[in-house]
Amino acid sequence: MVGLLIRMNLAMQRDGLTGTRRFWAIVGFILAIGTVALSILKTPQPVILVDLLAALFAAWTVILALAPVFGGAGRGVRPEHLALLPIPPRRLAIGLLGAAIVGLMPAIALVAFAALAVYGFQFGWLPGLAGVVAALLQLLLGVLLARLVSTVMGVAMQTRLGMEIVALLFGLFLAVMSVGWFVIEPVVGQIGQILADGWPPPIAIFFRLLPSGWGWLAIDAAGRGAWGLTAAIFLGFAGLVGSLLLLWAALLARDRSPRPVSYAVRSRSPMSRVASLLRLPSTPVGAVIAKELRTWRRDPWRVLNLRIALWTGLLIGMVPLLIGWVDLLPFVGVVIVLMGGTLSGNLYAADGSALWQTVLTPGAERIDVRGRQWAWLLVLAPVSILATVILIPLSGRHWAWPVALSLLLATLGGGRRAGAALLGTVSLARTRSPLTQEPDGLVWGHAE
Repeated sequence: MVGLLIRMNLAMQRDGLTGTRRFWAIVGFILAIGTVALSILKTPQPVILVDLLAALFAAWTVILALAPVFGGAGRGVRPEHLALLPIPPRRLAIGLLGAAIVGLMPAIALVAFAALAVYGFQFGWLPGLAGVVAALLQLLLGVLLARLVSTVMGVAMQTRLGMEIVALLFGLFLAVMSVGWFVIEPVVGQIGQILADGWPPPIAIFFRLLPSGWGWLAIDAAGRGAWGLTAAIFLGFAGLVGSLLLLWAALLARDRSPRPVSYAVRSRSPMSRVASLLRLPSTPVGAVIAKELRTWRRDPWRVLNLRIALWTGLLIGMVPLLIGWVDLLPFVGVVIVLMGGTLSGNLYAADGSALWQTVLTPGAERIDVRGRQWAWLLVLAPVSILATVILIPLSGRHWAWPVALSLLLATLGGGRRAGAALLGTVSLARTRSPLTQEPDGLVWGHAE
């Protein structure tokens, strides 16, 4: 079964290396080769080099664990593809693990983890073989963590608290990628000192005691001839991998077992109470607005996108507070609107075949887009305006009032008007559809 799943995984990923994925794959391979090159660097203090490599391996393990979440979790074989087959959970977990190892990101990580073997062979054949075993175990650990993270996030999406945690993680990732360099800039200026003196002892010990640093401990023990310690490290590594595999199998069994549907996302929220106070017009546009407001608080993916926009805006303003910089707080509302517009720029993709109800109804596409625009504005405008009005006085940057408010109004207007592109898409689909044209010159039941 493992061989079959590997072939399925390769077939599903065969045409995936295009565009952005190709660019990041090249960047990943360059960084992986740089990690290997660092392992053969000759330094007067090898201990410092090993400490740096242990920190790099921790980073590689985290990247490998989070890659399916932020880099395309839908690619490759997933457990739901085999949900209807009578496969025992442990056997399914082993098969999916074998399929997951054969992929682009695991290949990049394997090149980086090969630094263990390259470093070990500099001290002899036996430390080199220990490095090979440690590299393979490190790859298994990273791939298992990736599968566990993806499965746990899927389970967490079934509850409101879990959805909030997932949105917080996404927002934290986007905030760190956007403004995290504000915080690490002082550390970057001290790289020369770190290379000369190494990490402070507590940090160095921390990275070595992490599972990502066990391989370096095993090579060090093998180089000193402490084979008992080397065997103990490998047994601990294998035990950790086996425990994670059993945990994943248990999660797969839980995910496949029938259980009542959670209605956590359908509870009355502040947005639903606000919507109930609105007196929407008794028109087709008002009906679409009411339908969209209910969808924004009931559809799990829309709820998740809205939470991601909120957390991203808040964290982009809060991360720089670690170094005492408050100048981004007045613009949190603007960031919320920008993220909300970005994440909701393709709402029609979630409609599926229901889109034809709009396409095949005369004049409905203009009404539907206009209603979605107003609903989007009603969802994002209150929270973004509230964040701006509260955070400007808290930051003490009163000069930002005209700038932040003008940018907020511009982004709200631009985000709302972005629905014009959707109108063009629906109109194009309506024009090209053979169901919209009749041979007798009638279109949509009306004479041309």
